[in-house]
Amino acid sequence: MPFREVEASPPHQHPDLVKDLAKELATPSNVAGFDVPAIKQEKQRYGDSLHVTVIWNRWNEVPDKAERGAVILEAYRESGRVNDARRITIALGLTSDEADRLKIVF
Repeated sequence: MPFREVEASPPHQHPDLVKDLAKELATPSNVAGFDVPAIKQEKQRYGDSLHVTVIWNRWNEVPDKAERGAVILEAYRESGRVNDARRITIALGLTSDEADRLKIVF
């Protein structure tokens, strides 16, 4: 089977999104709406990993889906949830329209 080594993606350029998401992670607002991130953290049945989905219309500012995952991981670390950040194997950031198309609901 072929083996290919690639360079890591460059870091994101969205510190404002990290700050706002970290604030929500640290102190959930329990307010519904597309301006507030809806965060779903799923502990996986096997292993100790987490899958995180964040539905937030501010993802429109981040067209690169890989950057969205980087923002989520950094927000977890910045919010003080470093142990959870280490356990995340999937970090998915979606707008409400993208979530609707994929039939992802909370």
